[in-house]
Amino acid sequence: MMFHVKHRFGPTLVAFLATALIATGCTGSGAPAQGWAQPVKGPGGTLLIQSQVGMLAALAADGSKVAEFQVKGPPTRNFLGQQSQAPTPLYAAPIVDGTTAYVVGHHGRVARLSLDGGVIAEKWGVDLQEQVVATPILRGDRLYVSAENGTLHVLNVANGTITNTTRPTDGRVWGAPAVQGSRLFIGTLDSSEVIAVNADSGATEWKHEGAGATAADLVVQGDLLVLPSFDRTIHALNTATGDEKWQFRGDGWFIGRPAVTDQAIYAASMRGSVYALDRDGKMRWTFSRTGLEFRATPLISGDTLIVASRSGEVIGLNLTDGTEKWSRTVDGARFDASGALTDSGVVYTTPDYKLVRIDPANGEIRSSTVPPSGGSSAFPIGRIWRLVLETPLINTIIVLTALLASSYGLAILAFTVLVKALTFPLTLKSLNSMKAMQEIQPQMQEIQKKYTDPRRRQEETMRLYREAGVNPLGCLGPLVIQTPIFFALYQVVSLTVGATPEAVLNLSGRLYDVPLIQDAIPLATKFLGADLAAHTGYVLAFVVFATTWLQQRISSSRTAATSEQQQSMNSMMLWMMPVMIAYFSMLAPAGLGLYWAASTGIQIILQWVFVGPGDFTWASLIPNSVRDRLGMRQVSTRIDHRRAAPRTAITQRTGAPGGDPTESRNTDAGSGDERKDGRRGNRTGSQSTGTPPRSGRRRRNH
Repeated sequence: MMFHVKHRFGPTLVAFLATALIATGCTGSGAPAQGWAQPVKGPGGTLLIQSQVGMLAALAADGSKVAEFQVKGPPTRNFLGQQSQAPTPLYAAPIVDGTTAYVVGHHGRVARLSLDGGVIAEKWGVDLQEQVVATPILRGDRLYVSAENGTLHVLNVANGTITNTTRPTDGRVWGAPAVQGSRLFIGTLDSSEVIAVNADSGATEWKHEGAGATAADLVVQGDLLVLPSFDRTIHALNTATGDEKWQFRGDGWFIGRPAVTDQAIYAASMRGSVYALDRDGKMRWTFSRTGLEFRATPLISGDTLIVASRSGEVIGLNLTDGTEKWSRTVDGARFDASGALTDSGVVYTTPDYKLVRIDPANGEIRSSTVPPSGGSSAFPIGRIWRLVLETPLINTIIVLTALLASSYGLAILAFTVLVKALTFPLTLKSLNSMKAMQEIQPQMQEIQKKYTDPRRRQEETMRLYREAGVNPLGCLGPLVIQTPIFFALYQVVSLTVGATPEAVLNLSGRLYDVPLIQDAIPLATKFLGADLAAHTGYVLAFVVFATTWLQQRISSSRTAATSEQQQSMNSMMLWMMPVMIAYFSMLAPAGLGLYWAASTGIQIILQWVFVGPGDFTWASLIPNSVRDRLGMRQVSTRIDHRRAAPRTAITQRTGAPGGDPTESRNTDAGSGDERKDGRRGNRTGSQSTGTPPRSGRRRRNH
């Protein structure tokens, strides 16, 4: 079998492998949506938990399952037209009112459930067609659901009808609103604003800007609205006016809901610190442990404050002075969801839906369904990949975003230019190799025609490569760099834009301890009207398709097909691969589509400058059928490789590869006659066995 690398399919190979990675869900640290719904006490001593994706289960006191209910997302169709309805993760905690519960799925499914008689039955269900992360608020006969895009829906709890819909903010809402009287307080993730909305009319009563981005549930304590923030600060606002009364600066992000009493506020950070504050914002005590991250809400049991880390460590602190009373580590567990205080102990659930019960008095693990991690002796390739590639790329993009007016889109474009600049020496080498390969296309065609034995054909092709000084793998240089960067970039974009709530949590431990980086999160993901955290839209997908198709079209205009079968395959790949890449880009965050389109655009420019367009012309983009209707001159679509690829001295050997010298001279003369006009035909024929033309001499077609 002859080994031959088609240069124009090099970038496409990267895209194909990367899109296969995306399509199969091998996202690693990209953190797929799983949900972090807090366990909630139900009627009759039951406990409501998310037992698997979208599955709400009622457990008895002994942990046995009493009943369950599946919350599903909206119906979807795949590219084959097949319809399915997948379960939707639960981030919002169930709201329990007697024997009734209200549950909201991530994809906007709101359901009223009856928990009577040991079964869970749906009374009504409504699809909001919007993603929801925040736990809803039940106020009287109204259920307030704040969607992720900032829309506030008010539902009648009797029948599920939507009585009012407003959009008080354009920022993302992940934290549960707080309510006081007729005021509903909403915090935002992107716009660093807090809004007070009249719960009856939906009108905005006040808006406070600059309090910091928040993903935590808001808390009201008397006349204080307590707002944990990504800016490493606890903000306290006046509930009546929105004025900031005080702020407390901690050592890391505050993502979890604080625990409050009449006298104090207890907040835990993502840098392993716990703070006890007075109502005026003064610190009573602090506890810190290096290497821990606290997302779960602290729980108060008697005189003990219980905090659970994302690494599986649960700590009991003295509520008065913060001294450690006990500490337990649940091997193999991670606690993102807040826990629940029950008669049988403190209950936590893990992202893989395991259950842990802990005695709040001494930290004894009463029960656990978490399997031990057991350790691993395997080579830590994943850890090395994250340390060497993903983490530096994450911090680079965040720095670029901070330096470019907080524009994530400009940061991706700048990152693309930076990657192309760093890989330019390899790219230039690849382009030179591409050009050299194109210049020997006529000789390769001659070999294809002359030899039918695949082995002999391969030997002569490799001999041609050696004599011409061409490396058939020369195009693969940039791919060695581009491929891992593209693979890593899918994870990087998913993490930095907060494609899922879990991605934001995973981002915390990947940031360098630099204020410029720490304070840049969360990133504003809007760019030219597109949300780079959402899936690639039709417009950007078309740009991805167009740039990929154009890059392949320009490349193919300088490469000859050695057979009709190969020509047919080339034509098919010219359309199939751009379509495939565009389709799979729609499954990834739009930030990745922007990177691919920009990278391909730069590659087109470099190829045009250093290799040339070959026989490609912009006029050839207009089909001849359209040109006929417009009265325009027909354009030939045949690739003229004699003009695009001049012959070199190695083709004028005294003997053809493994063949007869006379046959070689005659063949050369014949091809030479074809390139002469009629006035020089005889002269060319008489010189067919003479001295071969000089190496590299180019002939123009006039």
